Amino acid sequence: DLDYFKSINDTYGHDMGDKYLQSFSAVMKSMPSNHVLSARRSGDEFCLLIFNCLNKAEIIKYLDLFFATLKNNIIKLSDENSKTIKVSISKNLVHGVAADEFLSVYYVGSEKFFSNLSGLSNA
Repeated sequence: DLDYFKSINDTYGHDMGDKYLQSFSAVMKSMPSNHVLSARRSGDEFCLLIFNCLNKAEIIKYLDLFFATLKNNIIKLSDENSKTIKVSISKNLVHGVAADEFLSVYYVGSEKFFSNLSGLSNA
């Protein structure tokens, strides 16, 4: 979940809310595509799938990169106020399942969720 999104929309307007979303999207898109798949689920909900990793240390490396990038992304809301993008997360670790198999098994019926995704490869 993207924290502060509703309060930014309510306080600073939808243009600033859009800027907050776009900045977060840029962070998600900056992750290495050969190991990270990201998608917007709805409103302020996003998914980040880290795949093709050899061990937990490699997964942690990508999570650290994601959070470090977020920490360095400060949005100017007004002349007096800025906000660092923050997220609340939940996590799940799945061993021994290819990314495409995981998506087809665990997200059956979620065509809307993945309608903007293309070119997923776990080669």
